Parts: sequence; C-alpha cells; structure tokens
Amino acid sequence: MGKKLNQSKHSFTWIIDKAATATEKGSKHEQCTVCNYAKTAVEIPIEETQTSYSITEGAGSSYVLQSGNSLTIRGNGEFSKFTGIKVDGVLIGKENYDVKSGSTVVTLKSSYLNTLSTGTHNLEILWTDGSANTTFTIQASVNPNPDNKNQGTDTNSDTQPTTQNNTTQTTNKAPKTGDYNNLWVWAAWLVVSEIIFAGSVYYRKKKHL
Repeated sequence: MGKKLNQSKHSFTWIIDKAATATEKGSKHEQCTVCNYAKTAVEIPIEETQTSYSITEGAGSSYVLQSGNSLTIRGNGEFSKFTGIKVDGVLIGKENYDVKSGSTVVTLKSSYLNTLSTGTHNLEILWTDGSANTTFTIQASVNPNPDNKNQGTDTNSDTQPTTQNNTTQTTNKAPKTGDYNNLWVWAAWLVVSEIIFAGSVYYRKKKHL
C-alpha cells in the first residue's frame, strides 16, 4: 500500500447551527476546516441573562446586639423568583429569616443577628435571574453606667444605718411617759400639802383670837 502524501491533520472549529435565546435552546457542531468533516451537533443551553436588581428599603440598616429587634430589607425582585440570602458570602439557613412578597421583603431574626460580630456585614438577596447587595451594621449592646448601680446600692447601705442611729438618738432624748406622770403626782401632792398647811395655820390663829 502506498503512502498518502500531503495529508494535513483535522482542524476543527465551532459552527453555530441555531443560536440560543432566553426562551429556546440552540445547537452547534464542530467542523474541520481542512476536509469539512462535521461532528455531531450538540445543544446550546438557553441564554442565561442576569437582571440587575436593587435594594429599595433597609439599605445600611443597623442592629444593636441583644436588643430583641429584627432587621428588615426589601429588594425589587419578584418574590416568586426568590431563592435565598447570603451574609458575608455565605448562604444562611431559612430558619434565620422570614420572607414575604412585596416585591421581596426579608427580615433577619434577632436570634441570628445576635450570633454575628460587631461591625459591617454584607447581605445579598438572591433570585433565579439576579441578585441585589447591601450592607448592615451590628452594634454592641449598651449597658449605661453599670458602676453607678453599685454606687447607688452602697450609698443606700451607708445611709440606712445613719437614719437608724438618728432615730435611736431621738428616741433616747425623748422623756419617758412615766417620768411625766411622776412629776405631776409630786406636784399635786405638794400643792395639796401647802393647802393643808395653810389651812391649819389659819385655823390656829383664829382659835387664839
């Protein structure tokens, strides 16, 4: 058998038979540019187009740790296309938020927010054909002047014995009721004695006259 001379290797390129659209699949095949040999056609998926959605309410919101509040954010994507939420690039569980229509309203629960660190976090609402991003801030819980409460307790403790001491001193200074009664009895006897003495003197003088 003789040798085949001047034969080149296949060189394939893609040929689009039917372009894909947003609603219909297409097809394409590889064809040799040397001998025009065509491979079996393959399917082109439906054209995937991403919609640029936006946050319409709640962008840049903040939450105070342990406040018990929630955090609500609204996106303008269709509720029927909603697929989930990412916080800091991680898809979070459905138990961590509530979602309802109008367009799409998501509410992060306090039980989840309390697990986050203080600072700024990224939030992304996902739909089948796009997403929308925003940020929110976690703030530290506020416990105003905890030392003042202790000071107030100490002050009350110090004040109470003083009040009791003052009351005791006042009570000690007040004369007893029995002492008053004894004074009045002795005064009455003294008056009666003087009257009897004066009467006896007067009677004696009158008798001598």
